[in-house]
Parts: sequence; structure tokens; C-alpha cells
Amino acid sequence: MLTNHCDSPESVERRAVVTAPPEASLSASPAPGEPSEPSEDANSPAHERERMQRRAERRRFIKSLPKHQENFAHAVPARSASEAPWRLIQLGDGWGCGRHEDDSFECWTTAHDASSDSAIVAKSVPWLDGKDFSVGPDRLCVHEEDTAQAAQDSHLRCWRAPDFLEGAPEAAFAPDHIESWLVPFDPFSEAKFVHDSTPVTHGAIVGCANGFCWGSRSALLPQPICESDGLRLPCALVDEATLRKFANNDTALGSGEEFVVGDLFACRAYAEKGLYCVGASRDGLFGSSDACPPELSRAWPSSSGPIAAPHAACARSPVLVDRARRYSGVFGSASPSGFCLSVHRDDDWFPLCFGGISAPNADWEITVAPSERYSACTIDKAGKLYCWGEGYSRDAAGQEPIRIHRSLAQSSVAWEDKDPTQRNCAIRNNCGRRVRQLPPCAPDANGMTPSELVALGDGFEGTRVSVRGDLKLTQLLSSYSDMYCEPKGPEGRQGRCCSADADAYTLVTNGDESVALEGSWCHGDSSRICCSLPVLGQAVIARGVLIWREARRWGLPETWMLKDPELCEVATEPPFTRSKAPSWPAPSLLLR
Repeated sequence: MLTNHCDSPESVERRAVVTAPPEASLSASPAPGEPSEPSEDANSPAHERERMQRRAERRRFIKSLPKHQENFAHAVPARSASEAPWRLIQLGDGWGCGRHEDDSFECWTTAHDASSDSAIVAKSVPWLDGKDFSVGPDRLCVHEEDTAQAAQDSHLRCWRAPDFLEGAPEAAFAPDHIESWLVPFDPFSEAKFVHDSTPVTHGAIVGCANGFCWGSRSALLPQPICESDGLRLPCALVDEATLRKFANNDTALGSGEEFVVGDLFACRAYAEKGLYCVGASRDGLFGSSDACPPELSRAWPSSSGPIAAPHAACARSPVLVDRARRYSGVFGSASPSGFCLSVHRDDDWFPLCFGGISAPNADWEITVAPSERYSACTIDKAGKLYCWGEGYSRDAAGQEPIRIHRSLAQSSVAWEDKDPTQRNCAIRNNCGRRVRQLPPCAPDANGMTPSELVALGDGFEGTRVSVRGDLKLTQLLSSYSDMYCEPKGPEGRQGRCCSADADAYTLVTNGDESVALEGSWCHGDSSRICCSLPVLGQAVIARGVLIWREARRWGLPETWMLKDPELCEVATEPPFTRSKAPSWPAPSLLLR
């Protein structure tokens, strides 16, 4: 058994090491043409021998394939004064988080004097890099998954928000000084919603956003609760048979048409019929007051207790809210005040809002905060983020949008493969990821070579091991190809000219064999991959739990991987033997 010297105090400090985030957004799947493993007697000796034999056959087959070139990145200074565009936002009650094109995130809070002229500047949150998460009014929940066990140990880990922004939000690790809790879920379940029954501390007492629901079955809600496919509404508002028919996916316009769920209502579009809603609306968005339970208008449930809702209206069966047209609920969002989704016209998508939600000069999707306090945000065509409503607007009516600024650009580490003048590519913007510096290894630290570890992998599976080699990247892994780039305007100004959502996995390699590091460490498009780790081809020692990871749809083939890796950099001694990074010329123009 290999002695693990990285475990010594001299090797690394706990907060100095790099701990990889689990790959929550990916799900394991068998390789094409490979039979799935039986669920019965999974631990029997015969089953284990069969599993090992199939694994050995796959390794031999993968080894026989042409070897792909391994790459390494280089240091990139912040080269542009303009802010990189926002790509996607999620809102809570008085806070929010936005995605950068390299899959990094920045978050902000409205905890300031709204009447002042001080700008709201987002903060980088590196421990969210590459992660998939859901938000409620007062919580942020990261999707975690045991890579080796697939869906068996999948769950959400939740923190109160915006508490997670206090202290050191720019740390490389998830906050351990703030209480968190787990919400189990099955990513392969047919239910369309995941429920977190933790009581709400502020914001809507119950609600849903993008398939994630929050709030307990409070005594304030009319009882009992009816449910279908995870969609829950009080039976006093809609019976279970009606709810089941409403939730039936076969009647939807298509896979892109999702539920828009508000306080006590749900809405969706139907093919060639229009937009329908069912349940109860606090502000009378649809339905009639006669259809409501008598006690609902006198004691509408809220996070601060029962409140009067004199305009409450209900519909016990789906009612038409808007005529038939081409809707998209993929980016739909709702609050007790109303909801917004997108409608297609003139060969583009535009926001369409219902209820007491305004859309001041918005020409893209509007995201409504899931809160009893009205606020909303939008990203314009240039990628700039604007928000309005309570906590944002400085005018009395709450209609004046203000801009949410990004944090200052930092130098980064990236792999590049396109002319920096090419439009609509990540290479034209600064990276959003913060580079995590590796601590030096202890003088006596050591580890097996990747070739030694791969040869003995079956015997070390499930144990913590150390491996020593060069830190490099795989080839580009993308779900799209540049061949689909079809510019719509002159010089490609309106077209996408780089494939989106491209990854490069991080490896510890000796040129013959390699071991992958679990986590999304480098992301971008085919023009630039931005990294959270300094993947510069240097010698490192990585320590983690050795697991065999099955193939993923858009990713590596079957491979050995280190779970929860910790890295340190091996000190170099003359002569320096690391591969020399290429020389990159300075840009001839400002990058936008």
C-alpha cells in the first residue's frame, strides 16, 4: 500500500488545497452497445467478476484507439475594460446569482440603501464554478451526486441565502461556517418537481421555480394537498383528477414547454389552444372569487402569517389566460404578483408578463423574483443585467431599472484556439473564473505514476491514493460543432461562430496513461476554455479517492478518476523539464 505523504501537515493546509465540486449536472449512462448491469445480486462474486471483465475489455478497447493530444493552458491577463456578458440569472428574495459564459458565477444582494446612488456590484463565488443549482426565496441548493454510485446518493445541499455571501464568498470551498441541509432526489424520477420542505424564513411561503419547490405544507394552506407528477396544490382549489390531466406531459406543446408555478397556481401552454392556469391567484390574475374557499380571501397564507387578499380569485379547472401562440416556459418565472414567459414573434423571442409585473424596455427574457416583494431582472441583447422593483429601483413606483455590475476582471488561465478578433466567441471576453493557486508539495511527498496506478487500479478502487504526473487538459469536449455556425448578418456579426458549452477535463498524466480529476475545472467554447486550476503542464501530486467512472453523454469515455482531489505542485529543480508554453502575441485591438 502506498504511503500518502500529501496527508502530512507539511504537505498542504486544509484550506490551501483544492477540493473538486461533484459533477451534479451529469448522469451516468452505459456505453453504446454495452448491456446495463443487472440490479439483482449486484454484490455477488459472479457479478463482480463479470463487471471486472467488461471493464478490462473496455480499457483494452479504449487503449487501442488513437491517442488524443493532451494540452495545457497559459496565463491570460485581463485584456478588456468592458464587462463580460451575463448569460443566465436566478433570483431569490433580495438577492441573485448570474452565470458567466465560462460556467463561473457571481452573486449579489440588495442589502443597501436603495435611495442612494451606490451601484450594486456582484461578487465572484468560485465554489459554484461548473455546478448546477436551484434557488428559492431564501436558499441556494447545489445538486450533488456520487460519481461512482450514479443516482443512488443524489441530493441537493442547501444554504440560507444571502447568508452564503457573508464572510468570504470568494473562497474556493463551499461555506462550512453556515448551516446547510440535504434534500434527497432521484434524477431519474418521472416527477417533474423536487420539494424542499424546510420552512421559509422570508419570501413566498410556498412556490416553485424550474422544477424546484420550497416551503412546508404549512397549516396556513388549505388541506389536504393534491399531487400529480410532483405538482402540488390544495385539493380545495383543484381535485387530483384535474391536476393529473393538467400535469400530463402528452398534452403539452412540446418538451420545451414547462410549468410556470406561482404561489398557489400553475400555468402552462397547450398546443393550438393557448395559455391556461389553474389554482388560486392572490391578485385576481384569473378565475373568479366565487370559486375560492371562503377563508382564503380573509387569510391568504404568507411568510409573515395570514394576510387579507380581497382580490383573490380561483379556478378549479384550467382557464384560458391568453390566446394560442408560440410560448416558451423554459425561462418562465412567477411570484404571487404574476408571472412572465417568452412569446415568439418576428423570428425572435420576447417577454410576455401577466399580473402586476412590468417590463420596462425589456427585450429579452424576464426573471421574476419568487418573493412577496415585487422585483424582476432582465439581460439585454448586449449581455448587461438590469433589475427593478423593491430593493433595486430608486423611484417611488419601483419601475426604474438599475444595472448590476460585475466584479473587477482578474487575470486567468485559459486554453485558446481561435483568432481573438472573431465575434460571438468567449475569447473576446475576460474569463470569469478565479484561478486557485496550488500549494507546494512537501519535500518528501510522493505518489505512483499514472501507469502504475492504472495497472493496479482494481485493487485500489474506493481508497485514497496519490498519483504524480503532469497537470494537463483533454481535447475539447463539446455538445455542438462549429460546422453548425451560420452567421445571419454581414461578417457574421449576428451569428454564433463558436460551439457552446465546451469542456476540457483535467488530467494527471505521464504521457502513457492518465487519471482524471473529478469536477468542472475548465469550461468555455471552442475558442477559449477558462480554468479554475493553473493547468500549465507542471508536475503535481494529486490525492483523492480512486473511482471508475462510466462514460457520460458529452464527456470522457470510461476512465479512472480521483474523487474530491487535493493537489500540490512539485518544486522544480534545474534543468527545468516542463514543456514550454507557447508564446502568444499581444492583441492588436481591444477585445469586447
